[in-house]
Amino acid sequence: MRGRKPKPFALKVLQGNPGHQSLNDNVPKPKEGIGPCPKWLSRGAKAEWRRLVAELGPLGMLTRVDRDSLSAYCTCLVQWKECVDFIEKNGKTIVFRNDKGETKYVQTVPQAGLAMKLLDQLKSIGSEFGLTPLSRGRLSVPKSKKESLRDKLMVNAPGRVRSHSA
Repeated sequence: MRGRKPKPFALKVLQGNPGHQSLNDNVPKPKEGIGPCPKWLSRGAKAEWRRLVAELGPLGMLTRVDRDSLSAYCTCLVQWKECVDFIEKNGKTIVFRNDKGETKYVQTVPQAGLAMKLLDQLKSIGSEFGLTPLSRGRLSVPKSKKESLRDKLMVNAPGRVRSHSA
């Protein structure tokens, strides 16, 4: 898909829909709660899973349909760390020498390229969960679990009258 990512419905409503485009108010709203950690994740990915669920869960940002994306993020992070550890231990290049010990050619280790690809994937998936400073600025989470995101959006939408109940 070319161009900017479309803004989420919630963000359009909160910003007052300055483009005056029709809003899709039929946005699916999956049930909150991510469910159990997948058993197939590696030990390191499971640890990352638990860390992120502890951070994002209370914000109401995780649902069961996010399980695979979060699993992919955790797996990518562990693999990226493994590549970085390999490079720190062994260097970014391999020197190939001839029989006389002279340098024949130098090649970049495969882990360097893989680390860059994994980093791109981490940035892409992480931004969907608000795991980068810039992406967090684009997210809005409800202040209270009692108040649904849709209720909050519709009450605060420009042109809507806030009802006062005692």
